[in-house]
Amino acid sequence: DPLVARGTGRIVYTAQGADRVNHAWTLDPEGGSPTQLTHGDGEYAVTVSPDGRWFIFRHASGVDFWMADLGGGAPTKVGHPSAGILFPPQCFPDGRYILFWTLRGGGVWRGGFEQLPAEGGPPLRWIDWPRICDLMLPYRLAPSGEALTCIGELDGINNLWLQPFAGGEARPITHFKSGNVIDFDWSTDGKQLFLKLGTVPDWGGAYFLPRLIGPARAKELLITNRLIDAVEAER
Repeated sequence: DPLVARGTGRIVYTAQGADRVNHAWTLDPEGGSPTQLTHGDGEYAVTVSPDGRWFIFRHASGVDFWMADLGGGAPTKVGHPSAGILFPPQCFPDGRYILFWTLRGGGVWRGGFEQLPAEGGPPLRWIDWPRICDLMLPYRLAPSGEALTCIGELDGINNLWLQPFAGGEARPITHFKSGNVIDFDWSTDGKQLFLKLGTVPDWGGAYFLPRLIGPARAKELLITNRLIDAVEAER
């Protein structure tokens, strides 16, 4: 997906070069002057700073994230191997910090976030993953940079929740009664939300179900989301 620097409109995206390998590229705000930014064995752009000065990418053959200046220069490694294993890092609105989803051990593994300085250095703080939100669904920094927007259930339907970093209870910011929130993002001015609603078969359902019960019955269950009991499932 194309990435847009909120402050400048600069676009960073992933596309194949003349070598037919994916690399990070950039466009000016009008969509012109395509410039290739990386030249390795395959890279994917994942984050761009709000002021359009730098971006973060990942090698197709590795697990580390790298930061590079959009104007050129050698990239530097940021985060660590367990950072961003589910979702890519995100930039705070002021461009000074990066939020990494990661895992923390110590007897029991738990998911959360590390806030790192964009200029390098150790993490500034650890932020626990909100209990109300689904660990396997996307999250976004709120436009203020002072809260996390994530997806969790409200009366059995996935809605958006806002969890302040300062503490306190998360609160729902959407109240859909049907149609789960699957993905979302904030507008560049932070005043609007763009949402993708629907139902997605989980745990490989769209792959395995047609092979187990045939395409016709699989389509009926996947499209209607009809619940079945154990007796019908066994048949």
